[in-house]
Amino acid sequence: MEENSNPLKKYFRQPSIYVTLPSGANYAPEVLEPSKSGEIGVMPMTAKDEIRFKTPDALMNGQGVVDVIHSCCPDIKDAWQIKSYDLDSILIAIRIATYGETMEINFSVPGINETAAHTVNLPAILEQI
Repeated sequence: MEENSNPLKKYFRQPSIYVTLPSGANYAPEVLEPSKSGEIGVMPMTAKDEIRFKTPDALMNGQGVVDVIHSCCPDIKDAWQIKSYDLDSILIAIRIATYGETMEINFSVPGINETAAHTVNLPAILEQI
């Protein structure tokens, strides 16, 4: 059966954000195949992806993160070869695609034993990278 003839295709997971990598996506085709505009599509995480992020052994050796990147960014063929500063952008984009554009950070203030919260605007951070 041809992929284009699948009647359920419109219900498949679709990219919800497109991101331009700081490196300009200058990778070999076996590592990354960006769109003609140079951006990569990022899809939200699935429940299986979230479980991967909660598996300690997979996180210790990096395999869990690589599996999530391959699942959410199908244009990336080999996440092991992606540069670290591009990985920051990719992981922030996955967070935006999955949970939205803001992230609540809770922290304790040293010296006064109080907790505080701050909302971070993730697209603004993505633009600064």
